[in-house]
Amino acid sequence: MKIFIKNSIYEIVNNTAEQAIMVIDDIQTNSDLSEFPVDTVNAIYLNVPDEIAAMFLFTFRRSQSTRHYLKPIFLSASSKMKVKNLWLADGRYESFNAADLSDKVTRINNVVNQMVDDDSQEYDTFELIGLRILRFFLSRGTDIEMKPDPSSFIGYSNQMFALYSYNNNSYIYDLLLVMDSLEKKKYIEKTFHDQIHVCPDCGCSHLNFRESCPKCGSAHLNMEGMIHHFECAYVGPEREYIVGNELVCPKCSKNLRHIGVDYDRPTVAYNCNTCNFFFQTPLMKAYCFSCVKENMPEALKSKTIHNYKITAMGQDVAIQGRMDHIEIEDTETFAGFITYELYKSYIDVEILRLQNNSQESLVVFSLQLQTVSTMFLDDINLREVTAKIANLLTNSENRAAIYAFKNNVFLGGFLNKTEYEVNNMLTELRDEIVQSLQRDVPDLKADLKMKTLHISANSLSDEILVHLLTF
Repeated sequence: MKIFIKNSIYEIVNNTAEQAIMVIDDIQTNSDLSEFPVDTVNAIYLNVPDEIAAMFLFTFRRSQSTRHYLKPIFLSASSKMKVKNLWLADGRYESFNAADLSDKVTRINNVVNQMVDDDSQEYDTFELIGLRILRFFLSRGTDIEMKPDPSSFIGYSNQMFALYSYNNNSYIYDLLLVMDSLEKKKYIEKTFHDQIHVCPDCGCSHLNFRESCPKCGSAHLNMEGMIHHFECAYVGPEREYIVGNELVCPKCSKNLRHIGVDYDRPTVAYNCNTCNFFFQTPLMKAYCFSCVKENMPEALKSKTIHNYKITAMGQDVAIQGRMDHIEIEDTETFAGFITYELYKSYIDVEILRLQNNSQESLVVFSLQLQTVSTMFLDDINLREVTAKIANLLTNSENRAAIYAFKNNVFLGGFLNKTEYEVNNMLTELRDEIVQSLQRDVPDLKADLKMKTLHISANSLSDEILVHLLTF
């Protein structure tokens, strides 16, 4: 029986293997996916247009529920979906009764059913993504392989990378940092896949290598062959030899009839259409399609692309659903900072004071380092960069009343300031920190994202902290 919910149509049927399959025949882009009873089925079969199927896949694979984002999802064989979106599905089939489909459903669900389903755990962003990467590929029984992807910032991607970087291309470098952290913790083992060159300014691999004029730098060139006349040893561009339909040496006026006997073509030359300079050896430059900057080939950054295999330890982490924090640990302390637990207690006390008609006011804030070119963090100690930011915060003229650190996020609070004043002070402070980082670490392209919130008597500390820690 077909079921209709808010302009969406689906039915739950049993295939020949007695597996419950949710067959979706229509779904609107504004549909609330939480209304679909996916927990009651073994798999989902999408029989909808490709653009709708892509929306469903991206939304569903980003679900907070382990049982949802790992659910086997299949497309009809008629789908012509782009490869990058197709990666998020588990295959295309003529029917949900296909034997290979039912075998795949069994294999995936056998692994997923072993996983501890604790969706209430609080993870920092990198930890959550790392766990999801492990769980997705373990449930699919495949290694974590990088695949060619023209739409990727670095020309390579995979199912989970495409999922988390589709609206922020440079975020793929943060995902590579996640993989490095998983490898250091021995959850995965990496193997060489490819070596690429990327722009030193933005990290993009979409480069156009083009010849340029060594005199004016223009790429507006004409290339032509050079001819060497054996008898008189004259070498010149082919246009000088052309007389009607014949080749005639401009030096000795003899006809050139047979290549290899009368003449040869030893090389090519270039003529610049901008400055008319004639030359044989052009400058080679790499033009970046992302930041539109030009660099010499020797200035490009080399980047190794790896594939990964989940280790026995990584399999255990994926099943149990718990791993050590990625990157900087929550126990990190800096001079002038209080612990996260004390920071939370401080907020609770201020809320209580406000409830007792205190005249004081508190504006809390958070700052998170957002690296534009995180590939440079391979060579830079992130802990040192973070410690430098902490030092700049505590020694600034606009010093806050309190500071704390949690999940790679700086937390603080200003007493008796308006939210407008705090925003202005933080903007100045952010600019000061970014300029200092650029001075001391030129290769690190970074920014600081910030949030502020005015505390009221009706505020709840848990909601405040979730807001401050979510970027």
